[in-house]
Amino acid sequence: MANVGLAISPADALPYVKIYAHYVSPYDGGKGVFREVGDILLHSRGQLLPLIQTLSKKES
Repeated sequence: MANVGLAISPADALPYVKIYAHYVSPYDGGKGVFREVGDILLHSRGQLLPLIQTLSKKES
């Protein structure tokens, strides 16, 4: 984790993992952490809302 740009851990990670995380998700592993991180990254790049709008149009 020390060699990555953004270290993220789930809420239920072991304490010795969480101390190295830049961000600890409020979600446990397998309960939405990956989705949360994906949304955060897409939003930071200005791509989340356009993606949601595009996918919403395809379902109509």
